[in-house]
Amino acid sequence: MSKPRVAFFSFTGCEGCQLIVINIEEALLELISLIDIVTFREAMNKISDDYDIAFVEGSISGNSEIERIKSIRLKVEIQNPNE
Repeated sequence: MSKPRVAFFSFTGCEGCQLIVINIEEALLELISLIDIVTFREAMNKISDDYDIAFVEGSISGNSEIERIKSIRLKVEIQNPNE
C-alpha cells in the first residue's frame, strides 16, 4: 500500500501553523515515514497537484481564494467524515 500524499496550503495569515509542523522535528521524521509530503511551501520547493490529504491554514479573504480552496477540495481523496 502506498503512503498517503499530503499537501499543506496557506491562505491569508502568518503561516505560523506550517512553522509549528516544521518545529516538531523528531516527530516530523516519524511522520515522514508514514506519509509523502508533496506540497509544503515553508519547507520545500516541490509542488504537486496530486494529493490525498490537504492541510489548509489561514483565512479565505477574497474571491480568488474562494476559487483556490474549491480547487484544492476537489483534488482531495480523503475527506473529513464529519462534514
